[in-house]
Amino acid sequence: MKLIAVIPAYKPDPKLIQIAQSLLERDFTAVIIINDGSGLEHSDIFETLSKMSNVVILNHAINLGKGAALKNGFSYICDKWGDEVGIVTVDADGQHLVSDVEKIAAELRKNAGDLILGARSFSREVPFRSRLGNILTRFLLKSIHGLKLADTQTGLRGMSAKRAKDFFTIRANRYDFELDMLLVSKKSGVTITEVPIEAIYLDDNKSSHFNPVFDSAKIYFSLFRFLGTSLVAALLDNIIFIILFSLGNTILTSQAGSRAIVMVVNYVMVKKMVFHSSEQNKIAIPKYVLAVVLLGAISYGLIIVASDVFSIPVILAKIAVETIVFVSSFLVQRSFIFKEDSN
Repeated sequence: MKLIAVIPAYKPDPKLIQIAQSLLERDFTAVIIINDGSGLEHSDIFETLSKMSNVVILNHAINLGKGAALKNGFSYICDKWGDEVGIVTVDADGQHLVSDVEKIAAELRKNAGDLILGARSFSREVPFRSRLGNILTRFLLKSIHGLKLADTQTGLRGMSAKRAKDFFTIRANRYDFELDMLLVSKKSGVTITEVPIEAIYLDDNKSSHFNPVFDSAKIYFSLFRFLGTSLVAALLDNIIFIILFSLGNTILTSQAGSRAIVMVVNYVMVKKMVFHSSEQNKIAIPKYVLAVVLLGAISYGLIIVASDVFSIPVILAKIAVETIVFVSSFLVQRSFIFKEDSN
């Protein structure tokens, strides 16, 4: 298997030249570097790189983001070399040891169908923002998508060119692209293999262009899709319940009426927007209705207990109980009702 390195670069320092040279001295056929709108002040670095044998520079006139750069590199490789080559993505800031890049390449050659991740260990020496971000993302990936990984944000990854084509349709163009790579792989049933690598942060990771606020928000957006759709459904559910109950209906009638209406709306949103499920409606709907009825019965019972035993106002009890039921609802839908796919 021929190996091609892909390096997205935005305002790199001269160490990028050494990185490219080191990779070519190993077993890499070519190094594809994407100049992601770095500007004229960095043109000398890319000019030097362009003169090196087996180095290809792809230029973006403006900064389009790491995801866009990776997709551009993948597309170039697939067009020039076909499906059978191996791709290893490497960060441009010098924080990946060449020996670790070789580990990823070796694992890729053994398991060409897998997505290979270079997994860092997050000790106390790792900068706080990197450690915290990875801990949070790992927790959310495991809780929401059932995907347990040691390092969710690593830029050192290996895949076949054929596997890289799976990622062309991902809409994300910045750091969230790398998270969506994991989600697409999981939904497609692709094995994600982690290989331990060194965690190296030069000068407290000051060379990183990752924006802790903006980029983190985009990364977590896809993880919170269920929360967003559930908030819409919960708001609608509570409004309908309040209206029915205020008109003199019983708690049971108000609960059943609001849940019946919201059930239809929520089913469509969750199936298409959250789980991207390919499960046939004739299979998913009965399971979904059963779950709604059971959770609704539990919710109704808790509302009665809260209002009759603890004298909590009915509407307040309704809101509090539905908040508790939310987590159970997600776990039931993810594990038993909807089958994820990659579309």
